[in-house]
This record gives sequence, structure tokens and C-alpha cells, in this order.
Amino acid sequence: STVKVSIVIRRADNGCDSTVERVIFVAPRPKADFNSTTACEKDVIEFSNTSSITSGTISYAWKFADGNISDLANPFHSYDNGGNYQVQLIVTSNHGYKDSITKTVSVYEVPKPQFDFTNACEGAAVNLADASTLPGGTPTYIWTFGDGSPNGTGATTAKQYAQPGIYPVTLTIDVNGCVGQITKYVTQAPRSVPSFTVDLGECDNKTVGFKSTTTAPSFGAVSYLWDFGDLNQATGVNVNHTYNVFNTYTAKLYAQTDLGCIDSTSTTVTLKEAPKADFTFGGGICTNEDVVL
Repeated sequence: STVKVSIVIRRADNGCDSTVERVIFVAPRPKADFNSTTACEKDVIEFSNTSSITSGTISYAWKFADGNISDLANPFHSYDNGGNYQVQLIVTSNHGYKDSITKTVSVYEVPKPQFDFTNACEGAAVNLADASTLPGGTPTYIWTFGDGSPNGTGATTAKQYAQPGIYPVTLTIDVNGCVGQITKYVTQAPRSVPSFTVDLGECDNKTVGFKSTTTAPSFGAVSYLWDFGDLNQATGVNVNHTYNVFNTYTAKLYAQTDLGCIDSTSTTVTLKEAPKADFTFGGGICTNEDVVL
């Protein structure tokens, strides 16, 4: 604004006067102010400049408290780490007058998601447990299981899949509006269906043939363990075993997948012992005499 100043000078001896007028310019002072929002690590923050001056122009100097500066009116800035930053805005008018303001800008830490899991065999649940590094605040958890089923919640959960397979599980954690996410693959392992046949051979045979007719799992390999019921065992798909004594035994087949799923079945094996032919006789040995057997 301008102010007009007039000075009247009058002589005391003759009453004559003269007037001196000057126009004085009063430079306005700028008023510094700005707005910003809270944000997460590495999010871009927009600083909205609301500084004002009644006339003239303003230049800007921002100090973001992390070693970075800007001279833009409405700058953008991001912080690598969470924390409270004292951001200062200094405004300077075209006449050299300054004003400044400092505000706290809060930047929240992003959770570092991690989880542990235990794969499970078909018919059992895969267990999932949060192992994340979390900042202060109340976390919320969302688990997606990769099969289109409803999401899980909470720090721990379990999932039993309808079909064996390998599924992507994603854990999303939200703390203070900052989100972290991680995906891992879990396995719902298929089972085999063990079965076998027994070849007893002829009577008086102590060697028995065992043949696996197991239904293999949908993926993965199977190994076999035979328990013959006489404290002896063997491995392999098809095996023979010789028993020491004619008796009835319970033979059992264990089928184990390479993913650790074990199933078994058993049957009774009865060895067939033929009767031993023998006889004694007594009485005379002359012609036409009876022989007693």
C-alpha cells in the first residue's frame, strides 16, 4: 500500500508557507502456511502451499528435514523411512520480507510381511502363521488362498483345500493405513490308495509273493514298505517273502509319498500246509493173513 505524507512549512516573520508532499510505499509482509497429509514410507506427499501476501510476489524455500530442499510452490516429496519430520517453509516477498512456518509431517512405517506354513496331506489343513515385522499400531490381516475361497483373517489361520495341488497364498497386512504384502506357495499333498495282492502258491509253500496294486497320487512319487507280520520287513513294489513257520500272519503295506503322506492297508496270510502221509502196520506177514494198519 502507499501513504501520502504532506508537510506544510510556514515562515514566522511573514506568514508565507510552502508544502512538501511525499508518497511512501509500505511493503506488505508475506504469511507462510501449508498443508500436508500423513503418508507411508516411499509414498509421494503433496505439500499444498497456502501462503499469502496482499500484493507482490513470493518465492519459496522448503526444508524437508531429511537433507532435501525445494523452491517449488507446491512440491512433492517422499521419505524412505518412517518417522516425524519437522518440515519448514520459508517465504520471501519480492521486497525481501520473510516469514516461515514449521509443521510436523508424520510418515508411517510399512509392515514387512512374512509368514510360516506347514504343508499338509490331503484331508488335513495347511497351517499358516504370521511372522511379520510390524511397526506400532493395530494390524489387520487378510489371507487369500489362491483357490477362490473366502479370505482368512487374523495372525494365524488354516486352510484345507478341496483338491490336492500347489496354491499361492498371499498375506496382506495393514498397519496405520500402510500395506505390506507377500505371496508364498503351499502344498496340499495328494495321498496314494494302497492295495496289494498275495500269491500263496502251492500247498506246503512258505514263500509268498506280494504285489502292490496301489493307486498312485495325482503328483509325486511313492515308496513302499512291507511288514510281513513275522518281524520281517522289505521295500519295493513287488516282493517275495519266505516264512519260517506255517501259520496265519497279518501282512501290511505302507505307501509313502515323497511329500510325506503315509497310508496303509493289511490282509491276512494263511500258509497252507499239506498233510504228511504216513502209516504203521501190525499182524502177520504170511500169505492170506490180515494186515492191521
